[in-house]
Amino acid sequence: MITMAGLTGLARTLRLERTAGYTLLGVGGGALYGGLIGSPVPLAVGLLSGVAVALAADRFQPLSAAQVAGHLDRVFPELEESATLLLQDPVALRGLGRVQQQRIAARLDLDRARATLPHRDLRRALLLGLPMLALGGALFRAGAPVATNPGRRAAPLPAAPAIRRVSVAVRPPRYTGRAARQLDAMDLEVEEGSVVQWQVEAAGSVAGAWLAGATGSSLPLQHRGGTHWIGEATAFRSELFRVNLTGPDSTRIQSTDFRLAVRPDRPPTITLLEPTGRRSIAPDSIGPLPLVAQVEDDYGIDRVTLNLTIASGQGEAVRFRRLQLALAVKLRGPRQTLRDRMDLQKFGLGPGDELYFFLETTDRREPTPNHSRSETVFLTVRDSTSPVSSDLARMALGAQPEYFRSQRQLIIDTERLLADSAGLARPRFRDRANDLGIDQGLLRLRYGQFLGEEHEEESSHLDEVHQHDVAENATLLGATVKEKLRAALAAMWQSELHLRTGDPRGSLPYQNQALDLIKQIQQDARVYVQRVGFEPPPIEVAQIRLTGKLVGVESRWISHRTTTHDSLIGVRAVLALLDRPGGHRPELAAALETAGRELAALAADSPGLLPVLGEVRQLSDSLHHGAACRSCRLRVARGLWQVIPDSESRPVPQETPPSPLEVRFRVLLQDAAR
Repeated sequence: MITMAGLTGLARTLRLERTAGYTLLGVGGGALYGGLIGSPVPLAVGLLSGVAVALAADRFQPLSAAQVAGHLDRVFPELEESATLLLQDPVALRGLGRVQQQRIAARLDLDRARATLPHRDLRRALLLGLPMLALGGALFRAGAPVATNPGRRAAPLPAAPAIRRVSVAVRPPRYTGRAARQLDAMDLEVEEGSVVQWQVEAAGSVAGAWLAGATGSSLPLQHRGGTHWIGEATAFRSELFRVNLTGPDSTRIQSTDFRLAVRPDRPPTITLLEPTGRRSIAPDSIGPLPLVAQVEDDYGIDRVTLNLTIASGQGEAVRFRRLQLALAVKLRGPRQTLRDRMDLQKFGLGPGDELYFFLETTDRREPTPNHSRSETVFLTVRDSTSPVSSDLARMALGAQPEYFRSQRQLIIDTERLLADSAGLARPRFRDRANDLGIDQGLLRLRYGQFLGEEHEEESSHLDEVHQHDVAENATLLGATVKEKLRAALAAMWQSELHLRTGDPRGSLPYQNQALDLIKQIQQDARVYVQRVGFEPPPIEVAQIRLTGKLVGVESRWISHRTTTHDSLIGVRAVLALLDRPGGHRPELAAALETAGRELAALAADSPGLLPVLGEVRQLSDSLHHGAACRSCRLRVARGLWQVIPDSESRPVPQETPPSPLEVRFRVLLQDAAR
């Protein structure tokens, strides 16, 4: 992905190549002339001349990021002549500009862009400068006349240290399955736990080298012969680094900040797709149960285990068994679907047993793997042989509505029979009345169960009844409810007697009496619970109102003090000093140092802050050297205001509603992206 920092880096690469080319041409010309006259002085003069020409070229013919963007537009048609949008701040763009910036940033990576850079200056310098340098060295070694005094040799001056090239070797952890790689980029993104080796190729006289972290960490570099310095460390967190070199005379140079971003190893995720939730199966359905789960991890799964808990028995005799089974997995991709079967018969499940199980997975992270688990599934085997528990009080309350409707239906059917009696034959009339009597008897027996009358055995005489229990000891109903229930049963008995003897009209008063008693029982069995809440004491309006007395009045406000840590103290101090007219150079320099450390800590995870950090350090360097950079102050202020959260810095401008043409264009862009 191409970013604003990437375009700036490409432009910087071209400027360095041009500087190196002019310097090489100057050195080659000076070496050739010095070889001809036998003096090393022209070599130094050529070096200075090449550097001067390079500086002049940078001043009068600068190579900017905008020129690089124009070059990319000419080389890559897929950028749609919009590469210059990458040089603008995304916050300042609105509407289509921001959408187009995101689209072209995703179409090209930095390596492809770097491969198309024109390297004419460097090639020209190599073709001309290297032959001149080689020829001058050959002439000088051949013993050309020396213009200086041969009896006195001047001591060579040590060259200033410089950084030629920085390369990085990354060895990811073995469990990730990623291959080692060699990179020339300064900004890195590596796997957590990777071994990173920095290889610095220096120039000049170097007495020491090290990497300095923005948070105070340091990594010394070891000298490996010649101009090579090597350092190695294991990456566990993101950090900003700088390459530091020192010369024999304590001369010190620093590189720009480069970012080491560490990608953490996320824990795996496992989702149980089948079965889920709660399930109830019949005893004859115990058998293989399909098991489907979706597992996802960065670098693959190490193992998946099935954890089961089986509960058997009832009451205090419940027994628990715990099992753990390893499932065979061969997962190497980041996302896979696991399919298996559980044989429930092997677990010894029986009627009334319950099974709880979940899946647990671990990844291949070393030395401590990450793990996660799925949701728990509940499986119950129905027990059709166990008796249904009964609560007499609950049965009475729950069954009353059904019996209430049945008694009313008997009254309705009796009234209909009386209305149809004129058109019915006498035998048909007696049969229908007898059927109603049978229904009335069944209803009476059902209500009789609540008084302990489990069943009745009728003998040859209707008045001989044999009861197997005592009513007063076989029910949980209150005394008042018992009396009304006995009266209702007596009324039902009289209603049944008249119906069976063919006198439905005489049974109606008893049926209405039974219905009325049942309704009273229903009201008596209801439980009323008083709603309890806060009831404020009554206010004596005449004694308290408008008196101004607050005795006994307590505040309901609860106050507490919280302290928050401000991580941008230096940034705010710099903005406050830049807004003041005048100097304040010592205070501003100290505030810039603090702001630089704060931005470095944030830029490790937000690479977009690197340009702002560079501006802050450039202004700090100018203050230390005694030069006041007015344009630097403006750029630093503009960049730091973007770091401050929007809620603290400035109000967010309201976006105007898009035009119909803009909406249509946006839809077409989204369709093309899909």
